[in-house]
Amino acid sequence: MNKIHPLQRARRVLYNALIDVRFGPPLAGEIRTRYGHLGAKDTANSDYLALDRIFAGTIGPDDVLVDIGCGKGRVLNWWLRHYDNQIIGIELDPDIAAKTRSRLARFTNVTIVTGDAVQCLPPEGTLYYMYNPFQAEIVSQLEARLVEVARGGAGPIRIVYNNCKYLSAFVNSPHWTVDLLDAAITDPFDRVAHIQYVGDLP
Repeated sequence: MNKIHPLQRARRVLYNALIDVRFGPPLAGEIRTRYGHLGAKDTANSDYLALDRIFAGTIGPDDVLVDIGCGKGRVLNWWLRHYDNQIIGIELDPDIAAKTRSRLARFTNVTIVTGDAVQCLPPEGTLYYMYNPFQAEIVSQLEARLVEVARGGAGPIRIVYNNCKYLSAFVNSPHWTVDLLDAAITDPFDRVAHIQYVGDLP
């Protein structure tokens, strides 16, 4: 994430906490992963202001929303705050998944799946979100699995890839179009890619 002024950062932390508490305790802080050997990254929290910009105009009433590596569930909070869609969170760490599942148990449209995202991708998903959850090799595996899901005919698949460090897995594939959000829109947040499945082009 780009550097920002300490006062601006403090305001963002407070703003995030005020929204968090509508859905349970504040979600601040990172959790170091126990699954680095499987290609997973540490659990962090997306920023609500960033999510406002990232998802603007991208979600329709029939979309099935999937957070790949949902962690403590801040993106799930954001979706619940704005939409009534079916929501699925996938989390590898069973302890984190259990806490997120318990915290959001009152929302009948939310399902938390514990397991490897490459193996657990729900075929009904139409919009997938991820915040740099994996190392490069796993992102490549995920891209291949998403192609399989898209070919299954669930609907037009889109991906929002926040902090997209391993975007080449999609850029170098003939199955996707990739658009980067303008820096003026995302600043001072991480680089974000909107990815659309286009089929089996030559």
